[in-house]
Amino acid sequence: GRCLGVKLGRLQPGYAADLVVLRPPPGPPLETENLAAAMLFRLSASCVDRVMVDGAWQRPNPEPIREAGLIQAQRLWAAM
Repeated sequence: GRCLGVKLGRLQPGYAADLVVLRPPPGPPLETENLAAAMLFRLSASCVDRVMVDGAWQRPNPEPIREAGLIQAQRLWAAM
């Protein structure tokens, strides 16, 4: 935090707070022993439930995702 000029490492007033709350898909419980593997193979952007940037919860904007999905669907149909 010193190099960046911000307080890090705590969830309290005055500290920078960037968080990602994940909602994992069904599967084995997330534990210390399997967390690294789960981060690589089980958790993805689709598991993101909420995001906090600089202490403020961000509102999701699904429009870019929806637009990208429509473009991909049109490409798929065109290829069929």
